[in-house]
Formats: sequence, C-alpha cells, structure tokens
Amino acid sequence: MHLSQHSSIEAPERFGRVARLDTGLDRPLGSTILSLEAMTTEANYYNYWGKTAPAEDGPCPFHLLPYHSLDVAASGYALLMHNSALRHRLTELSGIEEDQLVPLLSLSLALHDLGKFSSRFQNLSPNVNARLGGEQTALPYSTRHDSLGFLFILSTFEGPTGKNFSLLESKCNQYDFWDIVSPWFRAITGHHGQPPLNPQQVSFEASQHFSAQNTIDAHSFWSDLETLFKRPRFPSDLLAEYESSRRKVARLAWILAGFAVVADWLGSNRSFFPFLDTPLPLSEYFQDRAIPSAERAVSVTGLAPSTLLPQANTSSLILGSFSPSPLQKAALEVELSTGPELFIVEDMTGSGKTEAALILTHRLLQANHGRGFFFGLPTMATSSAMYDRVSALYRGMFDASSHPSLVLAHSTARLSDTFMSSVPSADALVSDYWEGEATAEAFCTSWLADSSKKALLADVGVGTIDQALLGVLPRKYQSLRLFGLLEKVTIIDEVHAFDEFTRRLICGLIEFQATYGRSVIVLSATLPSSTREELVAAFNRGVCITGPVVTPDLSYPLLTTTSISGTRFTPLSTREGLARKIDILPFHDESSVHAEIIQRSLRGECVCWIRNTVDDAISAYIALKERIDAEHLRLFHARFIFDDRDRIESEVLDSFGPRSGAFERRGRVVIATQVIEQSLDIDFDFLISDLAPIDLLLQRMGRLRRHSRAEDGSRVERDRRGAIVFGLHSPPYIEEPSHTWYSEVFKRSSFVYEDHGKLWLGARELLSRGQIELPKDARSLIEAVYGAEAPYPSGMESVRLKAEGAERARAQLGELGVLKPLRGYERGVEWGSDDIVGTRLGDLSFEIRLGVWRGTEVQPLSSAPKGQWVRSAVRAPRHKVARAAPPTSAARLKSLETASKLPLNKFSTIIPLDFAGDQFYASVCNESGRRHQLAYSRELGLYFPERQR
Repeated sequence: MHLSQHSSIEAPERFGRVARLDTGLDRPLGSTILSLEAMTTEANYYNYWGKTAPAEDGPCPFHLLPYHSLDVAASGYALLMHNSALRHRLTELSGIEEDQLVPLLSLSLALHDLGKFSSRFQNLSPNVNARLGGEQTALPYSTRHDSLGFLFILSTFEGPTGKNFSLLESKCNQYDFWDIVSPWFRAITGHHGQPPLNPQQVSFEASQHFSAQNTIDAHSFWSDLETLFKRPRFPSDLLAEYESSRRKVARLAWILAGFAVVADWLGSNRSFFPFLDTPLPLSEYFQDRAIPSAERAVSVTGLAPSTLLPQANTSSLILGSFSPSPLQKAALEVELSTGPELFIVEDMTGSGKTEAALILTHRLLQANHGRGFFFGLPTMATSSAMYDRVSALYRGMFDASSHPSLVLAHSTARLSDTFMSSVPSADALVSDYWEGEATAEAFCTSWLADSSKKALLADVGVGTIDQALLGVLPRKYQSLRLFGLLEKVTIIDEVHAFDEFTRRLICGLIEFQATYGRSVIVLSATLPSSTREELVAAFNRGVCITGPVVTPDLSYPLLTTTSISGTRFTPLSTREGLARKIDILPFHDESSVHAEIIQRSLRGECVCWIRNTVDDAISAYIALKERIDAEHLRLFHARFIFDDRDRIESEVLDSFGPRSGAFERRGRVVIATQVIEQSLDIDFDFLISDLAPIDLLLQRMGRLRRHSRAEDGSRVERDRRGAIVFGLHSPPYIEEPSHTWYSEVFKRSSFVYEDHGKLWLGARELLSRGQIELPKDARSLIEAVYGAEAPYPSGMESVRLKAEGAERARAQLGELGVLKPLRGYERGVEWGSDDIVGTRLGDLSFEIRLGVWRGTEVQPLSSAPKGQWVRSAVRAPRHKVARAAPPTSAARLKSLETASKLPLNKFSTIIPLDFAGDQFYASVCNESGRRHQLAYSRELGLYFPERQR
C-alpha cells in the first residue's frame, strides 16, 4: 500500500502568533495522563480513514481514523487543562475526582467515532478505502456513524469482550453498570448535535453494520487507547449508590454532549490538525502533534477563558460617576449565597434595572459564580441596543491582559459592522460524509460566523433569549448551548413580554441552570404573583427543594432572592423623579383619537399612538396623513425590511430621543406598534395606546414624559410640562359586558390578545380610578387583573373558557417540549433541526425576503453594499403569505428558483416584487393556495391593499 505523508502542523499565517497557554502544570501538557511506552504501527486500525477532502489535484487526501480520534481527545483535554473552572464544575457534577475525570474524558472522546470502523461508512470514500486495503461491501450506509458508535459501545459492554476493558469494573454487574454510564457514552457519541438512536428505536444489531474484522480492529484500537491513557476507569463506588449515580450521570450527560461537540469541532478543523496518512505510534502522534495543535486551536478560537479582574470596583465600573438608585444600591449590598441563586427584579422603566443586573452579575463573577454572562432579551432591537451598552463596559470586568469575546446573537447580527469585524473568517470546508450529513469542520466554521451559536461559547453574549431557550428544547445542537451557559450567569430581560408557552421554556432554562449550580437574574416592570411563583418553583426543582412557593402580600418595587436557603423579599424605594401621577384620558372611537392627536400636534406637542396591530397602525397613519404635514408624521412597525426599519428607528430617536430638542420635537407624531415599547430611550409629551394587557400598558407609560423637559421640549433639570396624561383608546366601560365587547372595536387585536375579560378588568381599573400613581399602584393594578380574586365578567364566560383553554394548551406544550435535566441525553421525543426555532408559539409570522424584478432577474430589494438578502428580510403573517405566485415567464421562474437555492435563502421564502409608482407589488398565495396582492413601500412597509381600504 502506497501512503503519502502530510506532516505539516504549523497553523496558517492568518492566525498570527499564538502564545503557549499556561497550564499551571509542572510537566508538559499530556504527560500527566499518557503512557509514553512504544506502540506498534502495524495494527490493522491504521487501515481506516477518519476524514477526507475533495482533491484539488492528485489523489484524495485523507486523515487516518486513529489520528482524528486522538485530535478530538487532545482538543477536549486542552479545553479541560486550560479551564480550571470547567474541570472543577465537571468534578462537582460527576462526583469523580479530577485526576480520574480528565483521563477518563480524554479516553471517552477518543472513542467518539468508533462507528466509523464500520465498512459501510468506510465505503463512503471507496477510493480511499481501496488504497487502505479496507473491506469492500455493497451494503448501504443507512445509519449515521454516531448512532453506530453508540451501538458498538453498547454491544461491547453487554457482550463477553466488555470484561477486557478497564472502563468496566471486573466484579460489577455489567447491566447495572451500563444502565448508569449509558448516558455518558450517548453524549460522547452524539457529537453531531443530537442523541444517537437507541437500538430499540431502529431494531438493529451491531453485527449488521460491523464485520468480524471491523469489530476486532475497533477493539484493538480501544485496547491500545486504554494503554495510552493509563487505563482510566469509572470509580469503583459508582454502583454503591445506584440511584444517586444514575441521576448524576444523566444530569452530566447534557453538558458532556456539548463538550463533545466542541472537541469534535476543534479536532475536525484541518487548519489546526492537518491530514496525516502515515502510521505513527499513538503516543508519539498524541504528544507531539495532537496536543500542540489542540493548544493552538483553543487559543486561536477564543475558547480559552479570559481572566476575570476580581479587584474591579463594581459601582464605578457599571455606574461611572452616577449615584446608585435604590435598586442599584440593593444590588450592590444584597448578600450573596455560596451556591446558585435566582434574582427577580421588579421596578419601573428608568429605575436602572439593566445596571442593577450587571452589578449583580459582576459581583457573582467576582465571587466565582461563573466566568462570563449571557444577556437574553425579547427582540432583536432590544438585543442590539443592549449590545452597545454592554460593549462599553464589559472589558472592565476582565484582566487587561485578557481578550474577552463579546458576541451579538440574533438573525440580523451579521448586519452589524461592529460585531462582524470581530468574527473570524471562515476556514476551508472539509467534506467527509454522505450527502446531507454536515462535517464538524463545516459546521464549526459556520458556527463561529453565526452569532446565534457563537454567543453562548463566548465570554459574554448578548442576544435574543431564544438562543438560550434552544438549549432546553429537543433541537439540534441544544447541548452546545447548555455547555456554553455552564460557566455563565444568565440574565433574562422583559419577562412580562412572553406568553405562557415561552415562560414555560424560561422556567426550564432556570431549572437547568440551577441544576448546574448557576445563577439567573430575571428583570421585569412587574409580574403577577403566579408568574413569580412559577419562576421560583423552577429554580427550586433545579436545586431539589420541594414544597409549595408562598408569595406574601408584596410591595413594589421589589427584589426577590431565592437560594438553597430559601426565598427573601426586599422591598425597595422608588428612584427620585420616577414617582408620578398619571391622568387617564379615555377615547372610545378612532375619530376622537385623530382629533386629539391633531390638536396636540398643532400646539407643538410630540405625540405617539401605540396600536396593537400593524394593519391598524397603517390605517391610522393613512387617515392622519391627510391632516398632518408629512414631515411631522412617522409610521413605525415591525413589517419594514431591515434597511427601512433602521432608518425609521434613527429618525424616531432623533425626534424623540434624549438628545432631541425643541426644534426636533415640535409637533412630531409617530404611529407605532409594540416595537416602540422596548429598548428605545424615547420620550413623548402625550401618549395614547389601544387597550392591551395591563402589564403592557404600564410598560408603554414608561415612554411618557421619560426625560425632564420644558414646555417647548428643551431639556431641563425638572419637568415643566404640567400634568401627565395617558390616553386610553378603549371600548366604553360597561358593568356587564358581552363576549363581543372588545372585538367590536378591535377586530384585528381580538386575535392578538385572546383573554378579553382581562382586558376589561384592566380598562375597569384605569377608567374607574381616572388617575394612577406609579409605582405605588403598580402592584394593585396587576393583581386586580391577574390575581386569583379578580372578578371575571359573567357575560364573557365563553371568552374566558376559550382563552384559558388556549393558555393551558400552550403551557402543556411547553411542559411537554422542554427537556428535563434528570432524564439524560436521549431521544425521548422527536429532535428538530437547529433552523426550527420553536420558542415563540404565539408568533403568527415568519420571515420572507423581498426581491425586485430587474427584467427577468430577481434581485434583493435592499441595495446596501453587503448582506442585501438579509437586509431585505421582513416578517409576514403566516395566514396571508405562504409563497409567491409562480411567475408566468419561464425565465423569471428559473431566476426565482436559483435565488431560492442560495445558502442564505434556502430557509426563507422569496417574494419578488414589481415596481409601479412609489409602490412595489406582488401576487402571493396563502396557505390554502388563494391568490391575493401584497404591497411594499418605504413609507408604509409591508401591507395588503384589500385590508387597508
């Protein structure tokens, strides 16, 4: 057999000089776990390939399977040795001492690809297999190699040869032992982002996929690996506490699965681990090649943790020269537990919740409660705004010699030049599997470039909370997300903005984090007592505390702290200047709202009307456009492509933001949807809102008189604009409303907010009081609507039953869908693609990408210099848009098909538009195939003409 040698192990120049990492060890990295005795190079396991790549010239290059296995083991070993916090955490979770755990994990990782010993896999590259003298087979490769690897290990442990391996205690019951450790090996072999199939799920046996020679060679490799790693074994007392050990390993498996994914990602990167097809002794290859390459990989990719700066002054770092608010002062002074904690922060908009969360986070990190943090928010807009705030201060938490990574995680993060400048360029792809099975290298390269995945591996991540919630759903690569969160404090903002389904997922995330000894900080304007109790109960499940959660009569603002020691409630005073009285001004028809807005605009006031649906916002804008100067009127909602939404957001900030003055504000009006509720630091003289849930109305009030200004809108120390007035657009209050009370006035909104009885309760409280005092009345307003004693109107009983049924269904779906820590890493339910988000059950829209016809070619609507298709994305109602109506031109049809197959577009629907006047139009089909017209303009966004008549 002729074998060529590819022996270079130098990293490409683009990576620059990489300093050798300090392991804190007296001996060279690797020597602590290795037996360096000479090994033969004549073993048959050198006749198997582990990685191949398409040949540019000459024979197809390949990497021997033993070497790839050792590359992955070295990568995992390097990750462990350069991250003491990770070693300690895994030691605590497993109950296995560190000097046993490190070699045991290294050996286990070296076994991750045993499934590739199958001749069925080897024949995926028949030329390479023939060159190596491998067995030829006509049997198809029908089961992935990760599942084959798990099957092989299972068959080994349960068969007579299992006694030959040191991992298995010679005197223990093999079946009991396997019952305990099977989640461990299911996690290690499930290194492509999802658990391997169980044999029972597919009814297959190892002998169907591994020939006798395959089995002999794989066992020979396994035996030599045990010699190489000094025969590590699971602790002898593993069976002494059967149930306890089984729970520990099951809980640990989720993290091991993510750890195996990262190790396989690193070990599959050809830039660090060049191909070699010449047999070398395993010890020589591991010590002289795999280990140095793994060191470089860990350093270059930024996976080596940055050093925290324990001496940093938390107050000055987060607050600068500003005095802390009462909430921030509580965050600086609250006593921290030695174990995991849940902090629930409830306070008004403008109270400094973000800074309080960062203060708590920094204190937790200084107290060794983690090595970084992830800030999860409800929307991409809030995430981008938070990214800017965090980027200005996070480096102060780390040692000056460190290079901590900060990542923005949401679907349009690629459009941020600031963020993208920090993302490494993609490496060359390596293709070694059958069609449809992505290689680890290709995935890892895309993983680094994809902010939603990179975020949880970075030192600091900011993004939509969906990125963390995917870690507790049966989605591909969820384990990598959990692994990324293992050493992080998790911050969840705007919890009141989520529905029952998503809140169940949030509870699942809190339970997982508490299980792994990590703290969570939850922020909200205010929460119903029932929601707070759910969050505390989830934390208690994670730390194995049983019993009901009792919430006393609570004050507001409030800091709730839960640890193993119990739950404490800390009432807070209000930040100076935030306490205020707000008059409620009712409006019961749109014409009266129009008249009020026009009158106030003519007086020079700046006004905002928040509508509950995009179509209602567009209708209001069209009606007011006839009576308000176009220069003074803006429409702002979520159905604009990125370019236009970014432009409009900048205009809104210029007109109503903290730096706006009398000239910018005078007479300005914005008609908006919920997009204006969060993240934007804006301030209106008068604000009116359609009737919505009471907690959202309180949130919207936070945009009213937010900054201190004079009558003309110029900034002053104390506000001089007179009484604060909040307009409530609502059906007239009726003591005994019918089930159509809300839908008769808000036909479109009635599908958005299903529980019309709770809307009635909120309107009753606000209209009957006429004036509210915040924050004094916030708690009573919330409990009057969501409390158990709230008097639901009898005429809306049918509405209540329907709404409660839908809410229970969403909650049940959340409970059934969310993963459970102690169930272990296995396929108990169907696992979905990473591209299926599934964290917002109530989201009735999906992403489409707008194109425009240029002759017979379809091109992105955006004309930006880069990322045009991503910048042309917008969300559309699922019931209105399923696909574009097929073009009648064959040339146009071919162009549309070509554009849809581009990598960036294959998971989005492209809608090509024709241009007429100042509008773009397209014919589209809904889910039933019915055709209708869609329109888009820079002024109105995406709309449906027949709905705006």
